[in-house]
Amino acid sequence: MKKAKRIILILLPVALLCGVLLHPLVRFGAALYLGRAQAAGTVYVSSLQGSPRLSQGATALLDRYVKDKAEAYADRKITYQQALDALLPLTKGDLPQEQIEPCLQSIEELEAARSALTAAQSAVTNGDYAQAIPLFQQAQPAGEEAAFGLQQAKIAYKNSVLEQVEAAMAEGDLALAETTLTAAETILGEDEDLLRALSDVQRMQADAAFAAREQEALRLLREAGPAEAFAYADGLRQQDLSSEEQEYIVQLVRHGYESDICDRAQALRAADPAAACTLLQEGLTWVQSERMAKLLSEIRSALPYYLVDMVPLRDETKSARTGADSTVSRRQGGFDSLSNEYGNSFWADAGSVSFSLSGDFASFTGTVAFPQGETSDIYRASATLQVFGDGRLIAEFKDMDAASVPMPFSVPVNGVQELTLLWTSEGANGWKDWGRFATVFDGRLIPA
Repeated sequence: MKKAKRIILILLPVALLCGVLLHPLVRFGAALYLGRAQAAGTVYVSSLQGSPRLSQGATALLDRYVKDKAEAYADRKITYQQALDALLPLTKGDLPQEQIEPCLQSIEELEAARSALTAAQSAVTNGDYAQAIPLFQQAQPAGEEAAFGLQQAKIAYKNSVLEQVEAAMAEGDLALAETTLTAAETILGEDEDLLRALSDVQRMQADAAFAAREQEALRLLREAGPAEAFAYADGLRQQDLSSEEQEYIVQLVRHGYESDICDRAQALRAADPAAACTLLQEGLTWVQSERMAKLLSEIRSALPYYLVDMVPLRDETKSARTGADSTVSRRQGGFDSLSNEYGNSFWADAGSVSFSLSGDFASFTGTVAFPQGETSDIYRASATLQVFGDGRLIAEFKDMDAASVPMPFSVPVNGVQELTLLWTSEGANGWKDWGRFATVFDGRLIPA
């Protein structure tokens, strides 16, 4: 009896062990971990699928196995191919697929991320950060290494872009700078430094475009005249300029034209004041300029008063030959005995002509000369012109005859109220009326 009990006690564990080993869940798990997917599928279909409890247990075992393989691949304990070899066969039978497909997908994604990481690191080695950044972004499932690599690549790429932009701006190639920043924005997204640089470039482009419009307006003013320049400025209203910018260019043309006219008038002022006045009057037809109007008034007030244009205060000339009350001659143009040409001439046969100056003039200028075409002889020997200021002799041109050279003069008349010109003649002829031998050419009074 005791012997039988001992045998039973010995055989009982063996029987229990055999029973456990023969349990379908044990056989199912053994087949999975031994890599026998087909055998596991057979056990599942024949012994487990029909029982909700056993089927649930089998699903739990299968899920754990699949996750173990995915974790092993993630920890680099097995290769990508080993993971596929373990899991792909499980998709071909009737086993539950709830976890198999997601795990396979996660393995595929991780493998793609690791490949992208390798490619990104290679791109960084080659200095191609623009290529490396999207690869690092694809590699994010690969973990901290990919995240760190992405951060460093972005910093390096941004610094490179900013250096390129700075170089392009230094060379004046704003289009290249903008293109570089726009391309970088598609890679880095909205970066504060890049947005600030792009804003600077676009502002410089706008400034350059505005400056080009300024230069074009001034070029037209200089080369084509005010009509073209003002038409161009007015046409800018149809473009993408603000009203302030458009008005600025209009004023630029206006002031440019104003300065040009005033500068040219000033240059003409001394030599040809009448031409300076004409220029300013024309300018005022284009712009209402206080500056031009003031300069015109100044030049007009200083215009010389030619004797031929002035009304005498007293005309005391009389021809003994003809009895004419006035023998004053005013002529436009004239030549002296040496063929010098003048703008006008003024003389009288005999007697005097007086003009009221009212103290408004500074000088009396001109040239006294013997006229071309005249002859002097014993009968009409010479003529003398005397100039008086308020009765005081201030200039005298004696014995002017055919041999006399032209005598330019400029005498001060500051404060003089009355100017008198007196002609007398010498010779055997009793009429004494050839005062023209002392003709005043271009005689004029210059205002104070």
